[in-house]
Amino acid sequence: IAISDRNARDEVTTLNFTDEPTLLCRTWRPRITIEVNYNFVRSFGTDQYFKVLRDNKDFLRLIDSQIGATVAKSYAKGFVVPGLVKLIAQRHFGLAMMCYPIFFYHMRRFLLLMVLIQTMKREGIGV
Repeated sequence: IAISDRNARDEVTTLNFTDEPTLLCRTWRPRITIEVNYNFVRSFGTDQYFKVLRDNKDFLRLIDSQIGATVAKSYAKGFVVPGLVKLIAQRHFGLAMMCYPIFFYHMRRFLLLMVLIQTMKREGIGV
């Protein structure tokens, strides 16, 4: 059942068996997320998109773990998307992509640059 002790989302330890540069491979998962979320919003609307997020316990736990809001507060006050500037300042890019699908869809051309900056901060300049 368990074939690895690694998280498949861990871009640092993921092995690149393609002929593509590693930096480009690191853009694939966020690109897929951006495209899927945007197409969901385009097909079903933002109200339905945020309803799905609001009803997803894993998403609410992700908010809890990354920005410190509690699930109880999220439900008590009504679902509020965390601020984009706050998410980016705290380097929660994955959460920001989920909360702002239209913005990140329009910014997708800069994804390679965003991944490069994120990689340089995490691994240093000698990548």
